[in-house]
Amino acid sequence: MIGLQKFKDFLRDINHYRKLRRAIRKNRGTADWERFKLRTDWVGRIYTVFNPLPADKGDDDFVLQTKLGERMIPCHKYISDIGLSEIVGVSGEKIPDSDSYLVVYYPIFKYITTWRMVRNTIILALFIYFIPEIIHFFTWIGNLLEPVIYKLYKLF
Repeated sequence: MIGLQKFKDFLRDINHYRKLRRAIRKNRGTADWERFKLRTDWVGRIYTVFNPLPADKGDDDFVLQTKLGERMIPCHKYISDIGLSEIVGVSGEKIPDSDSYLVVYYPIFKYITTWRMVRNTIILALFIYFIPEIIHFFTWIGNLLEPVIYKLYKLF
């Protein structure tokens, strides 16, 4: 049952990623996309930079983060309106040596993770590398069991 759930999670992740890429292709270049200055990368992340207004230059970091959070609400609403609110997460971090913040909308995967992909790639590579030994092992087992199977066949 656990294997079936993992397979369903894998298929759901693939479906969400396809939905994300389709939404990006459909909405890239639209007026709202350009208004929020959204960009994408090859992984499917959507990102933008929020700059403080000139009036906000003297504020401390907490007040600046609060004001930028309020200014990001329309962008979050736009991401939600194009149907991506449940399949993307959001993170924001301050850009070094500036007052600007980089906001990234990244795909959320339940099953597909970097470590799982690395592990599966290593397992597949080892399997391919050891195919002759695996074939030899099963041939050896077959040769070992052949007389027993023949005796059982003759018995019945």
